[in-house]
Amino acid sequence: MIRVTETVTSHSDRATRLLTPARTTFATLIGIVVLQALIYYPQLPARLASHFDAGGQPNGWSPKFVYFAVQGLVVLLLALCFGALPRWVERAPNGLVNLPNKDYWLAPERRTTTLGQIASALTWFGCVALVLVIAITSLVIDFNLNRDRVLPTASIWALLGGVGVCTVALILRLLYLGRRPPS
Repeated sequence: MIRVTETVTSHSDRATRLLTPARTTFATLIGIVVLQALIYYPQLPARLASHFDAGGQPNGWSPKFVYFAVQGLVVLLLALCFGALPRWVERAPNGLVNLPNKDYWLAPERRTTTLGQIASALTWFGCVALVLVIAITSLVIDFNLNRDRVLPTASIWALLGGVGVCTVALILRLLYLGRRPPS
């Protein structure tokens, strides 16, 4: 009877770790990328403005298949990096983890929590990268469906600023994890 309870608890804990807010958001964002491609691909012209100068004027074009293929490869790379890497971190041996006060934070009673928080931060960074891909793609799609405008460079700078703020916040979160242990 004890083994059954331990097994149920183990599966429940594993399910809880797999359904973290960061992982759920990451999977949802990948779904949005797929929907974005499925919805807009048929509506777009065969040749897309895909590169823009600093003023928002197009200066490079590509077939829409190539544009979406490159986007798919970028998203696949992000999924591999920020989907697989956090899971690997949670399983990494202590010798491969570079963390201040490692002996304290990776002690058996804190190891799962510490590595889970590091994995969560990595997954949130992947979410930030996916939001950037979705937003930039939305701007490119909008430009190509309404060619009477320029690409709104102010929006791109705002997006990049947001990515910078999120990156700093995630780095600070990771630094906080490595703080001095309580005395």
